Amino acid sequence: MRGFLPRALATVAGALLLALPAHAVTNGDFDDGNHPAVGHVFGTFLDPNGNPFPTTGCTGVLIAEEVFLTSGECASIFEDSLAGGFLNAAWVTFDPLMPSSTTFNRDKVVPVVSVYVNPAWPGGGTQAADNANDVGVLLLDGAGAGPESLYADALGGIPALPSPGRLDTLDGGQLYTVVAMGAPRNGFPTEQTRNSAAAVLVNTTDNFGRFRLLLTDNHTMPCIAGESEAGPVYIGDGLSSPEIVALAINPN
Repeated sequence: MRGFLPRALATVAGALLLALPAHAVTNGDFDDGNHPAVGHVFGTFLDPNGNPFPTTGCTGVLIAEEVFLTSGECASIFEDSLAGGFLNAAWVTFDPLMPSSTTFNRDKVVPVVSVYVNPAWPGGGTQAADNANDVGVLLLDGAGAGPESLYADALGGIPALPSPGRLDTLDGGQLYTVVAMGAPRNGFPTEQTRNSAAAVLVNTTDNFGRFRLLLTDNHTMPCIAGESEAGPVYIGDGLSSPEIVALAINPN
């Protein structure tokens, strides 16, 4: 596997301690090239004519060459769907416009070669789950990336993972930016694009007293849809020195 596994496991080992769950926004402003490492993982199955038909998926972020971080729930779904034959392949796109059944283009995607779910994640999305373990990685075939895949741009925008205790160094007024796939602000729900939205800290515990980074946009309590699952949370605007502190997950 050309050294994919050792690199991925080392990356995940660091992320398990640091990728903290968060509420996130589904609406936002269209994010064209500001956060190029944020991508969308989706699968395909073959229609009766043998043509690939894309499914829905979720968000994630490239954290190392050929290593794509997403939620454990998302990774688990793709792992099971590929193993069960429901999907014939999985792909990551860094195009800010999510492909549809009429726009899927092999030249614009990067193949997924392996899926790994954090073994410490209990699964099921129950309230009892330790959401800090809700991470997984997809290993990509960079050599198989299509010429229009924007993979090179993604490599140039890889964010840093936080060091242990990084959150403790940030004050309560720190601004964050959540980047995820979803319906754009003032757009049609069927339009799925990469969006970004500013967010502020609400608190660091949920209703059950568990540690959880709770963020909100404009002091409302937004939720997160399926396509937005695992959108990264950047410190500040995430532009000059991108660093992420969390992945946005569906609040259960």
